[in-house]
Amino acid sequence: MRFGQTHVLKTAKGKLAVGAIVLLIGALAALAAPTAADRLLCGAVVLVGAALAAFGIRQDRAEKQG
Repeated sequence: MRFGQTHVLKTAKGKLAVGAIVLLIGALAALAAPTAADRLLCGAVVLVGAALAAFGIRQDRAEKQG
């Protein structure tokens, strides 16, 4: 896969995988952050990961129903 390709984010499994990875990296960064401001910034990354995972779950359910 080349840098910048977003084909992974078109499938439900791809969104779930990317969301889980971003969530994990954000959580590790938040735990290692030295200041409260850094923790808040890393918390935003965790929220993005959770949103991607939620969209993947939603897409998976929609594909299974229809």
